[in-house]
Amino acid sequence: MDERAAWTEQNMDAVRESARFPFKGGRNAWWSKAEDPWQCLACCFEINDALNSPNPEQFASRLPVHQDGSCNGLQHYAALGRDDWGGKAVNLFPAERPQDVYSGVLAHVIAKVAKDAETNANPWAKFVNGKLTRKVVKQTVMTSVYGVTQIGARDQVLRQLKDRDDITFTQPEGADPVLDPKSGVELRPEQIQSRTAGYIAQTTLNSLGALFTSAKDIMDWLREIASIIAGEDAVVCWTTPLGLPIVQPYLESNLYPVHTGLQSIYLEREDTPEIAAFGARAAAAAAAKAAKTAKTAKTAKISAGDAQSTTTTLIRPHEVDSDLSELAGPVSAEGDPSVGDAQSAEPFLHADAEAAAKAGADVDPSTATGPSPNARSQRAALPPNYVHSLDATHMMMTALDCERRGVTFASVHDSYWTHAGSMDEMNIALREQFIKLYSVDLLAKLHAELQERYQLRLPPPPKRGTLDLERVRDSLYFFS
Repeated sequence: MDERAAWTEQNMDAVRESARFPFKGGRNAWWSKAEDPWQCLACCFEINDALNSPNPEQFASRLPVHQDGSCNGLQHYAALGRDDWGGKAVNLFPAERPQDVYSGVLAHVIAKVAKDAETNANPWAKFVNGKLTRKVVKQTVMTSVYGVTQIGARDQVLRQLKDRDDITFTQPEGADPVLDPKSGVELRPEQIQSRTAGYIAQTTLNSLGALFTSAKDIMDWLREIASIIAGEDAVVCWTTPLGLPIVQPYLESNLYPVHTGLQSIYLEREDTPEIAAFGARAAAAAAAKAAKTAKTAKTAKISAGDAQSTTTTLIRPHEVDSDLSELAGPVSAEGDPSVGDAQSAEPFLHADAEAAAKAGADVDPSTATGPSPNARSQRAALPPNYVHSLDATHMMMTALDCERRGVTFASVHDSYWTHAGSMDEMNIALREQFIKLYSVDLLAKLHAELQERYQLRLPPPPKRGTLDLERVRDSLYFFS
C-alpha cells in the first residue's frame, strides 16, 4: 500500500496536469494510457479540486472509491472449507504484500507447458513455451469458480493469444506441417491457435484443481448432490443464510432448432405440453412434482430414525436462518423495519417468499405436471449458483451494516463502493460480516436442508480445514 501511495506522489504533476489540460497531448495524454482512462481522468479532477480547496483534508469528495475482493469466488470457497492454503493464496490472511493467485496459477501452468514442450508430450506446448503471461490465464482463473466451461475457457485464452503479436502459429519455412493428431490433416495457423488455446485453458483448469484442492472437493460435492436430486425428477432448491429461497429453474425444453442457410429458428413440438413460463411457474410446478415423488421414490431414502439423527429442522423459504437472524436487525411488532433505520432485511425476505408462494399457489402437488429438470444443467449450475448466493448474502449483510453505520454504500458483485471519507468504516463492516457469515458451517446446513427437503440420503460435505477466520479482520488485502 505504501508503494501505491508513493507512485501517486511521484506522478502528482501528471495528475494535476491532466485535470487542468485533459486534451493536452491528444491520444498520448497521460491519463489515456491508464487501464480505465475515464475513471483515471475523473480521479485526476477530484484530486486536483481537493488540492485547490482551502483545506484538502476537509474536501467533500463525491467520487466513489471501490474495494474489490481478491478472486472473490475462491475467497468464499476457502472460507466454506476453512482451507488454510487457499485462504492464504486469496488474501484471507494478513501479509505485507498482496498475494497474487493469478501469478501462482501461471507459475504452475508455465512449468507444465515447459515439461510438455521438452518431452513432446503435447504438440501445442512449443508454440507458447516461455511466452505465457499473467493476463493469459487471469480471466479463466476468475471465472473457474463460476462455472466456466472448457469451451468458454478456451475462448477466453484465445482472445488473449490473438492480441499477442509475439506468439506466432506458423511453421518456419521448410519445417514439417502441423497435423491433426487424430485425422492427420494439415492444420491452418488459426486452427493451431485455437487448439493451443484449448490446451492452455485445460492446463489452467487442471492447475487450479491441483492447487485449490478444497475448492475442487466442494465443487465436486455440489455437482454430485445436484445429480442425485435431479435424478429424483426434482429441481435443486435451497435457502440462503438470510432466508432467501433459491430455485434452479433449468428444465427440459420442448423446443427444437431448425437451421437454414439464412438463420436458425426454434420451433415448439406439437406433441408436448406448452411451457408457458420457463421461470418461476415452471420451476414451481417441477418443485411440486418433486415434493410428491420424493415421498414415494423407492431408492436412496432416509429412514425416520436416520433423519432424526442426521438432520436439523428444515430451513423453509419464509424463515430467516436462526443462526444469522441477528444480522437483519430488530423488527417492529408489525413486522416492519424501524422507520428511518432501514435495519432489517427480514420483511423484504418475507415478501419475496410470499411472492414465490403465490407464483406456485395454483399448483396442486397431487396433480402437478411439468417439464422434467435438465439434469446436466442442474449439476453444472449448482457450484456457481451456490457460491453466488453466498457472495450476494455477504454483499447484503455489508449493505445493511453500512446503513446502520451511516455509510453510503453501493456495489457491483464483489466491488464495494463508498466515499473516501468512509472507506475505513466500510472496510471494517465488510470484514466483520464475512466472518459472521462463515461462523456457521454452511455446507453442513445445506446438507441437512436438502436431505430433509428431498428425503434423500446425500453424501456428507467434504471435511473442513483449520482456517482461522478471525485473521480476515486484519487482512489489508482481503478487499483492496
